[in-house]
Amino acid sequence: MWMTSKDLLSQSFKLRQAQSKSRWNQPASTLHNLILTVPNSSCMYECGDVSDQGITREREYNAEKIWHEVIRRSLSHPEELLILDSRGRTPLQAACASKAPINVVRILLTSGKKPDDEHSIQSMLLRTDNHGRTALVLAIANHGSLAVVQYLINRCPKASEIRDSAENLPLHVACMGDFDNDRNLIVQNLVKVYRRGAGEFSRSGKTPLHLAIECGGSLDVIRTLVDAHPASLTVKSCGESPLTAAIKSYSEPNVIECLVRGEPSVLEQVDDNGLTPLHHAIAYRSSVLVVDVLSKSIACISASNKQGDTPVHMAIKDRIRPYDVVAVLLQKSHSVVNCRNKAGDDPLDLVYKRLLKHLRQSRNDVNEASLWKTLTILLKSHIYGALSRHSLVEEEGNNVFHMMVQTNVPFQIAEKALVRFPTSLQEMDSKQCLPIFHMVSSDASDRDEIATMMLEQYPGSTKVKDGNDDLLLTKAAHFSKISPKLLKDIIAANPDALAVAGSKDGLFPFMLAATPKPIVSRLEHAFQKHFVEWGFCQGQQQQLDSIYTLLREGPHLISPLL
Repeated sequence: MWMTSKDLLSQSFKLRQAQSKSRWNQPASTLHNLILTVPNSSCMYECGDVSDQGITREREYNAEKIWHEVIRRSLSHPEELLILDSRGRTPLQAACASKAPINVVRILLTSGKKPDDEHSIQSMLLRTDNHGRTALVLAIANHGSLAVVQYLINRCPKASEIRDSAENLPLHVACMGDFDNDRNLIVQNLVKVYRRGAGEFSRSGKTPLHLAIECGGSLDVIRTLVDAHPASLTVKSCGESPLTAAIKSYSEPNVIECLVRGEPSVLEQVDDNGLTPLHHAIAYRSSVLVVDVLSKSIACISASNKQGDTPVHMAIKDRIRPYDVVAVLLQKSHSVVNCRNKAGDDPLDLVYKRLLKHLRQSRNDVNEASLWKTLTILLKSHIYGALSRHSLVEEEGNNVFHMMVQTNVPFQIAEKALVRFPTSLQEMDSKQCLPIFHMVSSDASDRDEIATMMLEQYPGSTKVKDGNDDLLLTKAAHFSKISPKLLKDIIAANPDALAVAGSKDGLFPFMLAATPKPIVSRLEHAFQKHFVEWGFCQGQQQQLDSIYTLLREGPHLISPLL
């Protein structure tokens, strides 16, 4: 039967792979052959049922027998100690790669040598295999015992300075992989022998501190590396600082705090995208404790990325837990509520947009509850400034609606808020004002619609005076942007208000509507300047409409003046 070209290629590949594997594992001496027969150490310490434990004990017994045979062979044939296998390893290196016990390593290193032949011992320990790895590196990389690694370091401290083909020092290798008590002590011993290694880079540009953080090194290891080379805290040769690596690796808060305490300036360090460590912590949803540590610098809280988003903006965009993070940040810097990103949104705008999305999708879940809590603390910070821990409560009853109507709140959210706080329309705030008084004097886009809804639900608000002893019509007339329809509704609810003069200047509502109004925005100023030759602009037209409406509803007020 003829074989296809695909079958021939597959068979050829398998043959070459088998030949390569056989050449790779081909022992160069009887010692190498014995070491290769040691049971796989990674399977010897697995915990399972009773049968698995019996297999483990059998493997341990077989391994012990083989290591005894290795010792006997090395003593009787010391000439095999210098033979290299296909990987370029001596029996000592092969044994270190197979997690040999300390007594085996001692015999393989000293067998056939005179007690004072230190030069031969040093050359044996400095010898590298085809990948540039010494016996020390092989013992560390293959999780050799602490006794073996410490013995190799003590016999040849110079080996801790030799790099392998990947440009890794033994300290780099020790900072990779899983950390346990033995690995922590190995790192500390390597730092004592070669302190400068804590600041050296691998081929990827990472220091031992980077690697230890990425692999979950303990706090003791991190402190040891930071104390040995503090400058490594600001290193970004691999594209990120150790602090950023710790955030992305979800390190414990005490590790983050250790890095910040070692070099506080790293909090304000930005990457190529303009992101600070605080930005990264929020993006990776680090714990609130980590966010608290990273927000010690006020400049970090107001720092913006390439999109103009501050950490507060990013926290609000988080689908899971906007409130927890925003509460921590606003306690430290309340001015960030006024920061706008490049899209023109401040934190309040983002919360309103997210709530609108939830309302349109008819969703009532945990995220919406968190957004309402976030809105509450943003309103407090916007209206009252700095927040204390005591003031961070879920909601302060009807006061939330009073604060909301002083911002650019959308109609749907104001309507939802009235459902949550139905009695808020009839309650005064600390300034002795009803919510509708704040609404008619605001610049909200949906001001007229919201004020009309509030007036329909509580018509009696037109007869209530504020803290300045003024009625609602007086307040509305003073603000020229109120629509004529809303003015008519206010007058219809309380016609007598047309003849009530203001408490400060004694002017009637139509007189207040005729007083000059300040230009409230740069856009309006540019608009008026552009159309000055026609003597007309939108603001002036609204003012004329307000005057006309008030005069038409109360023409009898002009007769006494004439």
